[in-house]
Amino acid sequence: MLNASPFSYDKQAQRAALLQRQAANNQCPLAYVNLVGGQDELVFDGDSMLLDAAGNIVFRAEAFAAGVFIEEWDITTSP
Repeated sequence: MLNASPFSYDKQAQRAALLQRQAANNQCPLAYVNLVGGQDELVFDGDSMLLDAAGNIVFRAEAFAAGVFIEEWDITTSP
């Protein structure tokens, strides 16, 4: 899932909880990629992550840091 979700206080915790619920409820691994940087008065925090089909976060990129992250991820493992 590609996203451009602006930063706000406590959004990272809310986002992680939502993604964990969705991955677990659908029993489907999830890749969440968020924009990092700024545009006018908006700030984007990055905070991209990979979740397994059970809703566990298996990788989380550093917030507010641009980069290319390479992660081996076995999406065939069932919860």
